[in-house]
Amino acid sequence: MNYQSDYKSVSLLPSDNIKSSTVPDVCCRHRRLAHWATIISILSLVHSVYLRYSYSHHVNHQVEPYTISTVDPTPNQLTTLDNKNDDNENSLSSFFSWCPQFSDPWESVTTEFQVPGVTYQALNIEITSRYYIHFETGEANVLVDESIDETIVRFDVSFYNPNDKDLVEFQSEETPDGTLNLSLDAKHPLSRRIFLKLNVIVTISSPSILENLSIQLPNHHITVHGEQTPVFSNLFLATSNGHIETTKGLISYSNIILMTSNGSIKTKDLIGNHVQLSSANGHIYIGIDTLNGDLEGVSANGGVTLNAVSISGEGNMVELSSSNGHVIANLPDTFKSLFDVSTTLGKATVQSDIHPEKIHYDSRRTDRHIKGYYGDIEKKTNNFVKVSSSSGHSTLVFV
Repeated sequence: MNYQSDYKSVSLLPSDNIKSSTVPDVCCRHRRLAHWATIISILSLVHSVYLRYSYSHHVNHQVEPYTISTVDPTPNQLTTLDNKNDDNENSLSSFFSWCPQFSDPWESVTTEFQVPGVTYQALNIEITSRYYIHFETGEANVLVDESIDETIVRFDVSFYNPNDKDLVEFQSEETPDGTLNLSLDAKHPLSRRIFLKLNVIVTISSPSILENLSIQLPNHHITVHGEQTPVFSNLFLATSNGHIETTKGLISYSNIILMTSNGSIKTKDLIGNHVQLSSANGHIYIGIDTLNGDLEGVSANGGVTLNAVSISGEGNMVELSSSNGHVIANLPDTFKSLFDVSTTLGKATVQSDIHPEKIHYDSRRTDRHIKGYYGDIEKKTNNFVKVSSSSGHSTLVFV
């Protein structure tokens, strides 16, 4: 059928008789007929435009699968592409922009490292080469299993192209301070992109066998399972594109640093001295059992929520901020502190349902900026709380 001809044959405007039907001396029946005729003409116009769009979209949609299906990166094609000269640059660009599908076949390889606790007090896991290696979304899990004698690090790597197994390798390096570095790197500079899936499982033999643990992965969800309350001196978890979570109990006697560029962060029943959490694009949920030092939670695009059961010590600083999201801090009633709550677009609030009389405001107070002190006015401390948001509400609650 010729859709273009059908489209042109549709009447776009009412006839002269329909237009003239709006003259006052015409009977009501004719006016109703004119009204419905106008509606029908408009519907015909909309329908014709829809048919034209559907036809165009249908034709384009039919063409796309044939274009995509011509790209099949078999090993022979990979070799051919690598040997082409600059005249075929467009073909190379088309190939490099292609990505495998989850339904495609992948070949998996498992590599394990045993980490004797007597020899190593620290473990660092990272990806060294990233430019030509594309990682699909993966998982990294840390858990405790006291039935094993030594800590085990397991890497499950899946290759879209089985021949790529010869292009990457795991490297281990020992440092004088007792740190074992495990990394995935390319054996030599790559001339094309390779596609991998990587899952990591760190099984520690006892809750306190490692003093320091560092995991830095590009496209992974990282979870520390705290059912048996693992204990670290320093814990550093970082991912470029994924979530970070700690479940139930987790203890750190020094520093906890959790960072993600695109994902949320969630902690539960955390015990630590210095805690730092940051996300460029995601919500941060901070569950604190006991805080003995400073806490910082920053999100560029997402809210920040803190629930702290206990904060001890003097000179502690709690700072929460978001550029685009609500910020809520729920602090224990026993935490006496100076506070500074502000927002650019939103409302600033400080409240206490138990002891509202302990809230002392500075003389300069607005709906968007509140400063003051919580506790007995005669016994000020050096603790400080700062809650701020550029676009969202800022709320401080003493519970």
